[in-house]
Amino acid sequence: METLVQEVENRTTLGKKVKALRRSGITPANVFGPGIESRAIQTNAVEAQKVLAKAGTTHLISLKFPAEKEPRRVLVKKIQR
Repeated sequence: METLVQEVENRTTLGKKVKALRRSGITPANVFGPGIESRAIQTNAVEAQKVLAKAGTTHLISLKFPAEKEPRRVLVKKIQR
């Protein structure tokens, strides 16, 4: 299977204010796991839907942060709609 890459950015908008992000076509998300600090991220909603349709919850997705050289590989744990 091809490598799935999703470009993401750090998110500063938190709480109920993310509703405005969703209206503007941005999907909020969180990255967490053992040994790393939880990070609030955001990405383009259309691109995220395409990647999630291909990956589901069983394939790795490479998250590419603008400040990091190497992408972080993650699994989708839960999707809320």
